[in-house]
Amino acid sequence: MDAHISIRDIPNGEYTVTETIVSRHSGSSFDTWLSMGAPDRLTANEQKTLAARSVPAISKYRSSIQNGVLELDALLDMLEIRLLRIEKEVI
Repeated sequence: MDAHISIRDIPNGEYTVTETIVSRHSGSSFDTWLSMGAPDRLTANEQKTLAARSVPAISKYRSSIQNGVLELDALLDMLEIRLLRIEKEVI
C-alpha cells in the first residue's frame, strides 16, 4: 500500500526522521513461529530464534523543510506498521 503523509506548520530547517518498522520481514515473531510450523511447545533454541527475530527494522534519514511542510511517502507491506520519529536538528 502506498502511504503519503503531509505534516504542515513545521518550522523550516533540517530534520532527522527515524522509522521503526514491524512487518512480516522484520520484527514479527509470529511470522517466524508460523514458518517453524506453529509448534505448541518451543525448544530453548526456537525461543532464542523467535527473540532474535522480534527486533524491528530501523531506518534513519535527513529531511530538509523549506516551505513549512514535511512530505513523507512509504510503500507498506500488508500488516506492516511504522513509527515515525521526527526531530529537528540543533546546530
